[in-house]
Amino acid sequence: MKKFLSALIFMGLSMVSSFGQEQPRSEGPPDVTGSSGYSVGINTQFMLDGLFDQNTMTPLELMVRKRTKADQAMRARLGGMATHSNRINAEEQLESRQTNWNAAIGYEWHESLGKKFGFYYGVDVEAVIGNEKKTLRRKTFDTPIGDLNSVLNDKIREQTYSIKPLVGVTYHLTRSLYASAELRLKFAYRQNKRNNYWFHSTSDAPSDFFSGSYTIINNYQFDFSLMPLANIFIHLKL
Repeated sequence: MKKFLSALIFMGLSMVSSFGQEQPRSEGPPDVTGSSGYSVGINTQFMLDGLFDQNTMTPLELMVRKRTKADQAMRARLGGMATHSNRINAEEQLESRQTNWNAAIGYEWHESLGKKFGFYYGVDVEAVIGNEKKTLRRKTFDTPIGDLNSVLNDKIREQTYSIKPLVGVTYHLTRSLYASAELRLKFAYRQNKRNNYWFHSTSDAPSDFFSGSYTIINNYQFDFSLMPLANIFIHLKL
């Protein structure tokens, strides 16, 4: 549903812009950068996710393009997010902290599809690093050794390295503003490490914790996936 709405918004922007007063563009490669040779864009997906689901968090992501030739450009993307939550009830407290950072560099080839539309294809190389830490504090009553205070520390670190061939379209809203949307294939290698361990104390000595279970899980995998038309960027030519 979100992907459909994202595509619908992109089409809506195109229709609204068509009513604007703008001089016809010359034929040739679309001008996706300004006179300085640069443009900067922001991914609108984080706004859409927050609008449709308040519990969904999407990284804020920026893209910079640098013109190298009339029909070619280098691109770099940088994104990240940090979240913190603390849920408390009568017998349990769960605190969670999460960070996620991504950086990518790529290259594009552009072609014109008319006065306002453009088409491009290229490839990105991307690295993503995510960290998550959860602390669960729980009280268990009437155990064989009395009331028990337990603390669970759960740490997850994930690293993903990927190559992403891509195709996309651009639509010029004004002389200095345009939108883009793209489809990506993802070939990725992912490393995931998880540390999970319990500590316990009795109500008679709440500050004297003794170690419980301890688990380390390492996971390595290769992924192949399709990332459909969902990431709509709004770009400003500089």
